[in-house]
Amino acid sequence: ATVVIAAARAAAAGGDGGRVLDLLGPATFSDAFYERFAAQMAQRRAVIASLPGWWFEAVADMLTSLRGLDLRPHAARITCPALVIGAALDRTFPIAHSERLCAAFPHARLDIVPNAPHGMVVEHQAEVVARLGEFWSTIEDAR
Repeated sequence: ATVVIAAARAAAAGGDGGRVLDLLGPATFSDAFYERFAAQMAQRRAVIASLPGWWFEAVADMLTSLRGLDLRPHAARITCPALVIGAALDRTFPIAHSERLCAAFPHARLDIVPNAPHGMVVEHQAEVVARLGEFWSTIEDAR
């Protein structure tokens, strides 16, 4: 995150904003996704590079605020059923993190999407929606 924060601050000062996507993209999406959507990612990079400095400053501030964030102490107070969906190939939030987060909730279930990166809601959206739907149906059945 430190490198991305530095890139965002450099972009806010007039540097190449596309560098932020260059750094975040590979940690978010699979190599196959990048290959398949190379033209669209190049377009997205150009759009991001054209954003105003305040946007990059906000990205840097947001990422800085996430440093050391640990929601586990608060999770114990959540008594309703919870679902933690992890991505098997997540480079940003590895499965071990998802396991620790899930263990912090009194009534949680961990569901791992195989072959999915951090950006699974983009690359594996049907699978994520199906898992959410299945989880919600178990909640409805429990009433």
